[in-house]
Amino acid sequence: MVRRAVFKITEEGLKVIKNPALTRIDRKFLTKYKSFNEFINNTSDEKKIPEVPVDGEQTPLELIDYNYNVLKNELQELILEKILECSPSFFEHLIVDLIVAMGYGGSSKGCWKSNW
Repeated sequence: MVRRAVFKITEEGLKVIKNPALTRIDRKFLTKYKSFNEFINNTSDEKKIPEVPVDGEQTPLELIDYNYNVLKNELQELILEKILECSPSFFEHLIVDLIVAMGYGGSSKGCWKSNW
């Protein structure tokens, strides 16, 4: 049963994992599929940047706010893309470092032997 945090693989997904030549599934690979691109491009209303025509009627504050949101969204996409390209181990270390940096917990020293 599909519900929150429970997923069911599609027929297309089953075909992909049965391919013996496949060694890695990453964002570059997934962009070949229409359903993945639709999922990625389906941004929520709060993430959408309102279009601000630059016709001289905007205040400087409106233009700064618009450009800030454009840059912030581009940076978010780039960071997410880089994280998705990395290993699960990297992600685990990233989360531990993030939690420590936010002040939740003591230190990440001794949590793992190698530096990633």
